[in-house]
Amino acid sequence: MIIALNTGMRIGEILGLSLDELDFDNDLIYIKHQVQKSNYNHEYNMDKVIVIYNKAVYNLDTPKSQSSMRIVPINKDCKEALM
Repeated sequence: MIIALNTGMRIGEILGLSLDELDFDNDLIYIKHQVQKSNYNHEYNMDKVIVIYNKAVYNLDTPKSQSSMRIVPINKDCKEALM
């Protein structure tokens, strides 16, 4: 919740974060991935599937648009929550 409130990131973007996308030296997050939900019967790439739960598939993928791939500055509170 702290990350979302301090950065404006969507929940899927936060869940898709990996350590190599966090730059604590420059207080930045590089948004390159997000977790997306699909229906169980939807076509999906099993290489990207994280979990199948309650008739839904959650997969890690790049954002739907290029503008969603961005760099977000983080403040002290957000940095502490991530560390």
